[in-house]
Amino acid sequence: MPICPECGGEMKWDRNRFMYVCKTCGLSLKREELDRIRNEQRKNYLTEEEERKRRRKEYLEWWLSKEKK
Repeated sequence: MPICPECGGEMKWDRNRFMYVCKTCGLSLKREELDRIRNEQRKNYLTEEEERKRRRKEYLEWWLSKEKK
């Protein structure tokens, strides 16, 4: 069962409307919209290791871009 991106409630498939509908807040989404929202939310949450790697890469790019005298 999918989880509502707005309230965290359970979403149920409504076969008459061909959409998922949240039982709690009533949000209605097509499958494609639900997938797109989930993917956007996943991008926002980086693991600690991914965050460390991102910072290292950013620092290395900064360090290599400095003028050497």
